Amino acid sequence: MTYDLDFADVRRFPAGEHAGLVVFRLHDQRWATLRAPVERLLALGLLEELEGKLAVVTKNRIRLRRAPTKPESLP
Repeated sequence: MTYDLDFADVRRFPAGEHAGLVVFRLHDQRWATLRAPVERLLALGLLEELEGKLAVVTKNRIRLRRAPTKPESLP
């Protein structure tokens, strides 16, 4: 979990190649502002499915970026 927007760069930190990242994009970094987005993240159960994914959390929204799926090979 970080405020460092560099971790949201999927070219440097591609989904599927890390344990999971939560990047907060909030102008105000005090707990009073952070509390509601963190509670929403926890209530939705997104931490349980975060492995290898990137969650970008704003004041009103949570975007979850997954690793691209590989096409299945045909027999």
